[in-house]
Amino acid sequence: MSVPQVKIPSAPASSTGDGCPSKILKWENPQKTGKIFGLTIFSLLAVKYLNLLNIFFHFAFISLFVSAAAEYLGKLITGTGFVTHFRPAYSNKFTNISSKVLPHVTLLINLIESESQKLFYSADVEKTLKAAGVSYLLYKITSWFSLYTLVFTSVIGAFSVPAIYSRYQNEIDQGIVQYTKIAKQRAIDLQTAASTKSKPLLAKATQSFAPLTGFLNKNLPTRTAGSTVKSPVNPASFPAAPKVSPDQKPLPVERHEETAPLLSNPAPAPAF
Repeated sequence: MSVPQVKIPSAPASSTGDGCPSKILKWENPQKTGKIFGLTIFSLLAVKYLNLLNIFFHFAFISLFVSAAAEYLGKLITGTGFVTHFRPAYSNKFTNISSKVLPHVTLLINLIESESQKLFYSADVEKTLKAAGVSYLLYKITSWFSLYTLVFTSVIGAFSVPAIYSRYQNEIDQGIVQYTKIAKQRAIDLQTAASTKSKPLLAKATQSFAPLTGFLNKNLPTRTAGSTVKSPVNPASFPAAPKVSPDQKPLPVERHEETAPLLSNPAPAPAF
């Protein structure tokens, strides 16, 4: 099944590069990154230890009740509500924010939808198998840890690992290359040791089963490709056709006419 190609709109380019996620996670602007990191951690802790819905509705009913009472008393006393008299002008402060954020959100949603369809319908079997493996790992991890623990750990790792790697990149790369070589050499040594230790065991097993192997080879017929495939018919095995000279006349063919046997005692004709 062919997956329809989704045309993804290009997001508008940002005037400043400070909002790039990689720069934020690498702490290139410590003031901005610190605010985002602190707000994220505070939000996670608030979700964990505070009943945010209860607090929201508590302040909501108090604020709405006070607003309605002030407006009613102002109209009753002065003819104009206190809230109407002192409130600021109506405005849409989130218009600029939404115009900058929504294109990126739309881009991300379209990308997720397109890639999900390709994975689900196996447009690339290798990628689908990799996604299945990752899903299995996440299934096992989520059975061991709660969602909050995973999110909190992911946030800490996202704001710490890129910064540490960018600061100590050379040392980390050298360490990875060194330990990779050591791991490969250990794997080769283990393979060599296993092969060396298994050779005497294999030879001993072969000697132990030698009588049984000889008995089976002697008493059981061995089928080969030649025994299962019928040999082609040799044309020389057919008898040769008799030779006829050109002067020889063809032999006459006797014709026998068959006559119906006569009945000695014919049956009398029926009387009417």
